[in-house]
Order: sequence, then C-alpha cells, then structure tokens
Amino acid sequence: MTESPFVEVTLARPPELFDVSKMPPTGADWLREMNSVYFAAIIIATIAVFAVVVMAVVHLYFIHYYIGNEPVQDNLYYLALLFPIMSICSLMAMYMPRCSIFMFTICLTYLMLCLLMVVNLLRNLFGSREAFSEYLESEDKKVLVSVPPLCCCCKCCPSITPTVINLRHIEWMVVQSPIARITIEVLLIVAFLEQTGYENILIIAQILEATSMLTATWACQMLIMVSQEKLQPYRFGAIFRFVNTTQVFVTLQKLIFDLVGKYHGFDSAPGIGPIMKALFWNNFTLTLEMCLMAGLATYLVSPERSAIFDLYGKRRYEPGRPPPLNSEKEDMV
Repeated sequence: MTESPFVEVTLARPPELFDVSKMPPTGADWLREMNSVYFAAIIIATIAVFAVVVMAVVHLYFIHYYIGNEPVQDNLYYLALLFPIMSICSLMAMYMPRCSIFMFTICLTYLMLCLLMVVNLLRNLFGSREAFSEYLESEDKKVLVSVPPLCCCCKCCPSITPTVINLRHIEWMVVQSPIARITIEVLLIVAFLEQTGYENILIIAQILEATSMLTATWACQMLIMVSQEKLQPYRFGAIFRFVNTTQVFVTLQKLIFDLVGKYHGFDSAPGIGPIMKALFWNNFTLTLEMCLMAGLATYLVSPERSAIFDLYGKRRYEPGRPPPLNSEKEDMV
C-alpha cells in the first residue's frame, strides 16, 4: 500500500493554520486505508460501546423509577452517563483521528463535572450541608487533609473543623475544576488561532490543568474519607471509586500510551504518526475499560445492594437498615 500523504498532527503550532497536509486523514480516508489490526480493534470497540450504552439505559431506568429523592436522582443521572460518554467519545476518536484531541478534552471536562456531582450527591444524601456538618460535629470527626493525591505523607498537617463554611470551601475546590478546564481550553483555542506563543501557553495550560484536577480529587478524598462509614449502605464509596478509577484511566494511562507511541512502540498504520497511534490504542483500551466498569457498577451498585434505591421492592425502614432517602426524618443519615 502506498504511503498516505497525511501525516500526524501534533499540539505544536503548524506552519500554516489548518494546513490539511499536516493533519491526520479524514474518517473516510482512515477507514479505507487502515490495516486489518486497526479495523478489528474498531469492531471490538464498537461492540463494547454498544454494551455500555445498553447498561447505561438500564442504569437510567432504575434511577428514574426507584429513587424518590429528586436531587439525588439528578446527581446520579450525570454519573450514570459517565461510562457511555467516555466510551462514545473514545470510539468517535477511533473512527475519526482528526477529532481525537477534541474528544479527549470532552472526556476530561465531563470527568471533572462528575467529581462535582459526587460531592453534590454526598451533600444530598445527608440532606444538606448543615446536616452534614452537624453529623460530623456530633461524631467529633475532623476533616483530614493528609489524604491522597496531595499531602498524603504529611501527617503533621492540621485537620479541618467541619463547619458549614469550611465544608463549602472544600466543595469550591471541586467546583473550580470543570470551570478551570473549560476556561483553559477556550484560551488554548484562542492562542492557537492567533498563533502567538502557543507552545509556551500550552505548557502553562497543562500545568494548570493538572493542578486543578489534583486539587479537585484531593478535596473529594477529604470529604469521602470522613463520611464513608455512614454512607456505606448506599454504596457511596463504590460510586466514588468508579469516578476516581475512570480518572486514572483517562489521565495516567494516556501518559503511558504517549510514551510508548513516542518511541514507536505501536504497529505501523497508514496515514497516522506515533502520537495518533498512541491516541488510537488509548481510546481502544478506554472503551474496553468503560465496558468493564459499567458491568461492575451494574453489579456493585444494584438496587438489591444499595439503599440509595429507596423505592425498590417497596423498601421500608427496618431496625438496622438505613431509612429511605425520601424519609421525612431530617437526620436520615
């Protein structure tokens, strides 16, 4: 097969804006030129994404019909869409190499939004931020800052008194992440179009994005650690771990694939260079991982195992079991 005129596009500023000769092939050209290995990967990924979408429909059905607390229901809608959005975006990037970086940006932005939804879900399970604060103070619990991914080795760091204002400040540390992500991406687009100092701005943007993401994850961990015992019947810890594990897959895994691709660790493919090959196989792996995660979520956070589905099987309050989420008790957690 003759070598395609298309070569890989990198994040560096191109000699001419939108120079087609410097871009990966279009979706149609890519499907026509790819070899059998890449074609088989796309077929497998398509099947995996279809399975994820089917499971997502099941998740949304149970959330809609078996949860009586509307704020909790709204939070879970966002979280239930995490796996299908990640897998669909990854699959689209496999079919259309030109949009790989854009699809990856969508995945990261939605992931940061899901971290915010986890914090909102925690607050809504307690009923309010005030109820959360009252519970922690009644149990004489402090919010520890020596948790991963930041300060995990700094045991000398003072703990935080769980007042309402302090809890609000911790939540703000999570809220900033999707806002910062969107703002930085807009600035990158402007810098690219202006072609003024794009390389330097890109480095600064990547540092800011990593800092923002780590800060949001750290704030989530602080709240999860102090509340996980009380929320265990709702399988809240499992919900958070699904989001956190997805974050590891999307971020750390991409770095590994980029390193392998940089040193030509992937098979040759017509029309795309090392960076785009790395993105392709990273996206392929993500579709399989999202399928596995969706299956685990279906099992571990099923209505039979999670008290969050307060309307399932006409669940009623019994001694030793948590009350339903739509209970009139103010101290239901």
